[in-house]
Amino acid sequence: MRFSTPTRASTPPASEILAGLFRLLLTVALLTGCGSPVTVRAAYDPSAPFEQYRTFAMVQPNRPVPTGLDTDPFFMQQLRQLTYQALVRRGFRPVTMDQAQVVVGVQARFQDRISVDSMGPYPGGYGYYGYGYSRGWSSTYVDQYSEAQIAIDLIDPKANEVRWRGSGARRADRPLTQAQMSEMVERILSQFPPGQKK
Repeated sequence: MRFSTPTRASTPPASEILAGLFRLLLTVALLTGCGSPVTVRAAYDPSAPFEQYRTFAMVQPNRPVPTGLDTDPFFMQQLRQLTYQALVRRGFRPVTMDQAQVVVGVQARFQDRISVDSMGPYPGGYGYYGYGYSRGWSSTYVDQYSEAQIAIDLIDPKANEVRWRGSGARRADRPLTQAQMSEMVERILSQFPPGQKK
């Protein structure tokens, strides 16, 4: 009786396994990128009496005023409303422009971004358990996406100078949802007043 010699199952080269893992990680990153956090920063005049600011007025009225070609006037109106509401929740009192200690300006735009990620080069090897030689490899991934950017200015109306600017950015599709807009405004204003413990 003859017995057939068992054949050894082929094992993918290490380079193919690593490449597959890399593709999987990129897919996960893209799927979770929709909920990417808002990055915020603030700049300010250290001589400004922030602790004294209690009243405010919006630079622009609560209506869809004309904007540039790359900005939706209705989007900007909604963004100003959200900023107004967030300031009131923080204890600021809305007043007329001539009575305001600070006037508040809001700006926004979408900007196209390109992210380039590279992995490797990785040396060749003999795969799992020493079977099958593979060549070294490297991989480059180019990601094009849109970034929403919002800036909120607190302006001294008497000096006509910006005393504080908070800005935020997030990866997002156009247009932003109201929840995304609200989150960005809240995160930006969480930086005010400067120097407070978060």
